[in-house]
Amino acid sequence: MQTNRRQFLKTSFQGMTLATLAGVSRAREKTMSCQAVIDQIIKEMIGKPLSPTVDTIKMGDAIQPVRGIVTTMFATCETLEKAAAFGANLIIPHEPTFYNHQDNTGWLKDDPVFEHKRRLIEKHGLVVWRCHDTIHRMRPDGILTGMEQQLGWSSSRPGIYTISPQSVADLCAFLKARLDIPFVRVVGSLEQTCKTVAFSMGAPGGQRQMQEARRNPADAVIIGECPEWETHEYFRDAQHAQRNQALIVLGHIPSEQAGMQWLAQWLKAKFPHLSIRYVANTSPWTIA
Repeated sequence: MQTNRRQFLKTSFQGMTLATLAGVSRAREKTMSCQAVIDQIIKEMIGKPLSPTVDTIKMGDAIQPVRGIVTTMFATCETLEKAAAFGANLIIPHEPTFYNHQDNTGWLKDDPVFEHKRRLIEKHGLVVWRCHDTIHRMRPDGILTGMEQQLGWSSSRPGIYTISPQSVADLCAFLKARLDIPFVRVVGSLEQTCKTVAFSMGAPGGQRQMQEARRNPADAVIIGECPEWETHEYFRDAQHAQRNQALIVLGHIPSEQAGMQWLAQWLKAKFPHLSIRYVANTSPWTIA
């Protein structure tokens, strides 16, 4: 009985110790600073910070405790207001906040739009940290993972997919439905049959898109965006040269947005006691 009593006390003590440590861990997580969360994200994704990188804090005091996180493609004024309404103060966009890749703001001095956005961030005590290079450096690429999940595609060669035979028109209808977008743009025949698809996210540049199209003899090449004097014109001439590759242009946001939705789920697993939401960017376009 004495042995049983000692064992009982030992087990009870261990249980209380584990519970106490778990409680301390939860309390510590709830009081993490925005910077501590950012540091943990980088560590979990790629091990250490990149340099140089565009993944920097664009505005806000990152020392403040994190109250909640919102992931999104662009930290638009609308998105910032939604985040504040949710009670979140750490905003993680994938793309620039101030209208250029490096988020340089010197050229925006006294600009009324910039000042409006700056005041909005300050008013709600928000911290904006971009996650672009870091999530793309994950293995596998986090943005591509989210897009593949959204499209229901998988492949041993990331970016190259075999699909059931269908016309370009049917493929476009599928993309619009899966990505919830009102339109796509196409260079090539809508009647052409597609069996293989090459997918290039975002805006890696026209030369890279054209080189990838040449290397990968897919029936259709799906891209985010490009200058209209580059890739579009290459594919126009490709049709004349009887290289029957269709170009499907989604727009930048639809070509990567599901990756930031995936990031919100990834963050929930890492920080289960924080309020984490994904906010989609609506299309800015009116089809006239």
